Amino acid sequence: TKQIEIFEFKHPFETELDAENRWVKLSKLLPWDELVGIYSRSLSSTKGKYGIDGRLAVASLIIKHKLGLSDREVIETIKENIYLQYFVGFHGFRKEAAFDASLLVELRKRMGAAEFDNMSREIINRSEEVMKKSQGKKKAKPEEKDIDPSDPNKRGGKLSEEEIPRGGKLKIDAVMLQMEMEFPKLTTM
Repeated sequence: TKQIEIFEFKHPFETELDAENRWVKLSKLLPWDELVGIYSRSLSSTKGKYGIDGRLAVASLIIKHKLGLSDREVIETIKENIYLQYFVGFHGFRKEAAFDASLLVELRKRMGAAEFDNMSREIINRSEEVMKKSQGKKKAKPEEKDIDPSDPNKRGGKLSEEEIPRGGKLKIDAVMLQMEMEFPKLTTM
């Protein structure tokens, strides 16, 4: 198979973004002013110049956490994904990197590792609270008019014992989480 030329590649950039995309939905749910406030108060007024736009910094931390990416991968992923560019607050698609990955390293140095971790944890916890609340609203109990005991698809999600599918394969996904861990000190003999 022959690779097509880049100009032959069909893309949807001339259409609107999908309002049902997870990053579009999340961007509407998050209290950006509050999260940027957490970021701003963590910065030292005496060390260095002000970094990047607060929304971009906060959104980058959320992307890093949710996708489990390194600093460099965060930058590349934002650069490549139109929905992430919307999420970080850009007004249009950009081909260039939002900022250099070393800036996240500089922020960690400037704030101190402990303060940077506290700020990151607070932002992520707050954003996850908002996401859980919004998911709880979606999973609300169906209204009485939506439940029809004669229709298996409209019983409020309940199946009888005979209707529960049996057999098949169970797939389990082990997710890796970042965590701080102390390693035992090695002693020489």
